[in-house]
Amino acid sequence: GQNIFLFAHSTDDRANIEKYNAIFFDLRLLEHGDRIYVFYEGKQHLYSVYDKQIVEPENTSYLGENNPEGFERLILQTCWPPGTRLKRLLVFGRKGIPSN
Repeated sequence: GQNIFLFAHSTDDRANIEKYNAIFFDLRLLEHGDRIYVFYEGKQHLYSVYDKQIVEPENTSYLGENNPEGFERLILQTCWPPGTRLKRLLVFGRKGIPSN
């Protein structure tokens, strides 16, 4: 029932990925239902994308202590549009694979 929050840079050009450590360059390509694998302390954790949002940089409401959805969720953040500081792209993942 907790939030896991990870953030990383993006860039406006694939050639700059290594230069700017822009490991979230392709984050924008994730869509509803896509799988995200996170490896932590030798264990694999699976999340399924259920939402994407673009927010203002000052908006941190999604980081609150309370998780209104009541399930473990992964929040990935990067800059939007890629390579700028104008806004933030958020991708939300739910632990496990949702049943249809």
